[in-house]
Amino acid sequence: MVGMALGLVVVGGAITLLLSELKTSRRLLLEARLAHDLRTAADTLARDLRRASHWMASTSADATANPHGTILLDDASPMPGDTFRRASYSFDLPDSGAAQASVFAHKDQKLTLKLGGSGAQELTDPTVLRITRLAITPVTTSVALDTLCPQACAPSGTCPTLALRRYDIVLEGQATADPALRREVRTSVHVRNDQWSGTCTGT
Repeated sequence: MVGMALGLVVVGGAITLLLSELKTSRRLLLEARLAHDLRTAADTLARDLRRASHWMASTSADATANPHGTILLDDASPMPGDTFRRASYSFDLPDSGAAQASVFAHKDQKLTLKLGGSGAQELTDPTVLRITRLAITPVTTSVALDTLCPQACAPSGTCPTLALRRYDIVLEGQATADPALRREVRTSVHVRNDQWSGTCTGT
């Protein structure tokens, strides 16, 4: 009887240890999946946003006429600190030169991407990952180009300037199977195509 009791204690301890290991392994897998999916979504957003404002005719036309120059950030319910949950922009495709419009948005705990006239595509799987926050913060640095003008600029404020645009992105999510498991990814995107404004007008 004593031997059986000791055996049961040992078996019970082994089962408890096994269940603990399985729980730990499951949590580690959830953490890895959550981090991977968040990073993939953030990288997709950053890679596409980096192409914003690309214009095939920029080498032979007036840069101020770029039809893709504007990057629109908006939100149905604005967040504090000038952050936004939706980005709309366009660019010319490098192969065909055709215009491509893109819209990233955080809606219904999902990150979506809309390309052209197609419907919004889900970039995250809500059965695995719930997006709890998408915050896009614009940071613009203006570079004065008036020294490049052959004559002094008019005092009306039309001197040419170049806007160097950066967007700081925060993407947060939680595991659907374990809402207590949360992760955050931060990245910064420098738009390759700077925004030109103003002209060289002499006094």
